[in-house]
Amino acid sequence: MKTLTRFSNSALVVATVMLASACAASPPPPVAGNTPSTRITTSAHANALVATLQVAPSNGTAQPVDPTVAGAAGAILDRVAGNLAPGMSRDGSPMAATFQPGQTMEQVIQLQTGRCYTVVAAGPTVQAWDFSLILMTNPLPVTPVLAHEAQTGSTAALAGGGNCFRWNWLPAQARVVVSVTQGGGIAVAQVYGK
Repeated sequence: MKTLTRFSNSALVVATVMLASACAASPPPPVAGNTPSTRITTSAHANALVATLQVAPSNGTAQPVDPTVAGAAGAILDRVAGNLAPGMSRDGSPMAATFQPGQTMEQVIQLQTGRCYTVVAAGPTVQAWDFSLILMTNPLPVTPVLAHEAQTGSTAALAGGGNCFRWNWLPAQARVVVSVTQGGGIAVAQVYGK
């Protein structure tokens, strides 16, 4: 089962205005041109959220392992990448961890203007996944989730199968968060781009 969540520019603007008035903060900066589609998650206090966005993210809650020794998970990832990220090449280094259900691994990536992204994950004993791509460099007091997807199976992808996530705005940093929701064991994930 596959779900992908993206919301429109107006949702970002409306939510920002409502948050600013609710927190008695100064009005939001003007939004010029196109802004990315987002799913908005807000905090009760805007300044607390801005402070957490400026802190470097953790590596998640799963126990990190060296991706080169990820064994079967790495071999599976290499086999399925051609179908889940067709025509794309590796972008950055792979990440790997030993998971229990509900644990995550994270990686910070640099989104480049006009580039398209897919995250592919594999784990022989994983049964379900949850992916998020979260914008880090954001002047607004919200946490924009640029893309979110949940899938079942030992292999899965965020924006996979030729439906990559395209970034058409200024370069920015984002967090890739991969969570195992069912199953566990060693899993590996890789960001692909074109």
